[in-house]
Amino acid sequence: LEFRRVLFRSVTDAIDDVLSTVDYLKANGYTKIGLFGSGFGGMAAICAAARLSDLRLLVLRSPVVNYEEKYRDVEGQEFLEYWKKKGVRPHENSSHLRHVFYEDATQYNGYE
Repeated sequence: LEFRRVLFRSVTDAIDDVLSTVDYLKANGYTKIGLFGSGFGGMAAICAAARLSDLRLLVLRSPVVNYEEKYRDVEGQEFLEYWKKKGVRPHENSSHLRHVFYEDATQYNGYE
């Protein structure tokens, strides 16, 4: 199964969806399961893989492994304060990221 360009409200939502999909595959007889994640999906794949003891393969392409570090170092503290005050920020793909996304994402560190 392949999922592309699905918009998630949070990293937590993405991880839950990956884990639910793996559960569905297992319930339908699949035993050799691997995950591929890129960018945001890489973070979801890393965190889901950490909870799966029988995963066969994990492939990552340019995963964002620490959103707190990414936004703090790239955008800066002033931007983070502005984002929190406004509640949303424009995003590269023309959608808007709510500050709650950032708050949720800071709970996860793919390096760990």
